[in-house]
Amino acid sequence: MHFPSKEEKDKWIEDYVERATAGARKRVEDAEAAVQQELEDMKHAEIAELTNRVPKKSFEEMMVAIGDSLCDLPSFDDGENGEH
Repeated sequence: MHFPSKEEKDKWIEDYVERATAGARKRVEDAEAAVQQELEDMKHAEIAELTNRVPKKSFEEMMVAIGDSLCDLPSFDDGENGEH
């Protein structure tokens, strides 16, 4: 029966740790790449949304709405205290 020497054990442990560390490094690199890709995708989606967005109301429609709401306000010509 062969018992490994201290040097063989140390070498085996060193190799094992190196393989495990290399695997962990690879997983971290893959995760970082995935996060970067997701950030890029989100950035492009936001830009696309901003450039493709159609205003809900045109400027003229907003001005009409503002004008209508201003017409509903009492004026100083309506008498004292804004009564109609």
